[in-house]
Amino acid sequence: EELNAETDRAVGIVGATMLESQLEALLSHHMSHLDVDTKNKLFNAYGPLSSFSAKIKIAYAFKLCSKAIYKDLDI
Repeated sequence: EELNAETDRAVGIVGATMLESQLEALLSHHMSHLDVDTKNKLFNAYGPLSSFSAKIKIAYAFKLCSKAIYKDLDI
């Protein structure tokens, strides 16, 4: 519903942001053994998992998503 009233450009941007947020939540869940500070360092602006691309790659590397989903997200 939220995306129905948006322009094509907005749907792309908002949709990608929503996917990235869900992917970060998935990765964070699988890092539950880490303290909050360590997680923040991984996901912050200069951390190795700060980009959507890095999150996609690491999720696939750890088998948290299928190859088909990996390819779709990478596109």
